[in-house]
Amino acid sequence: MRFTTRGILIHKSSGNILFIKYLDKISKSTAEFSDGFWVMPGGGVEPSERFEEALKREIFEETGIKNIKIKNCILSRIAYAELSNNKQNIYYERYYLVETDEVEISIKNITDEETKVIKEYKWWSINELKKTKEIIFPLELKNYIDKVITNLNYTIDITDSNDILKHEK
Repeated sequence: MRFTTRGILIHKSSGNILFIKYLDKISKSTAEFSDGFWVMPGGGVEPSERFEEALKREIFEETGIKNIKIKNCILSRIAYAELSNNKQNIYYERYYLVETDEVEISIKNITDEETKVIKEYKWWSINELKKTKEIIFPLELKNYIDKVITNLNYTIDITDSNDILKHEK
């Protein structure tokens, strides 16, 4: 199982959420999306990292954004995907609410592999997310994104996941 973390990165003043558009025609699980798909910034958790540490590193690497405030984990899930750059097909993902004042994106820290598949960055409003016909992962997120941002009681998480996973320090 591969551990991953993603940030629902919210720009404080506009309320917009950052997504990254990928176009990966090589991987078995993504080749069908000929126009690409959108995901939130994030990625793999290294064995020595906590989920929050990995999220800070991944957001910086993918966006150049440094000044963030990680709030709470609002969603955790297990997903299956066959991606060409990973041997593991089963993913345990955590999604955190993250705030920033920064809006400018820098791609100088992304890997050569990422430059081949990352096609665009966009700050989406909640209304745009709810209305778009484009593919946004996780698919069900856009249906309740406004509830999780405005109501902290609407969180979805796995209780005692540290004990279950034996992963974090």
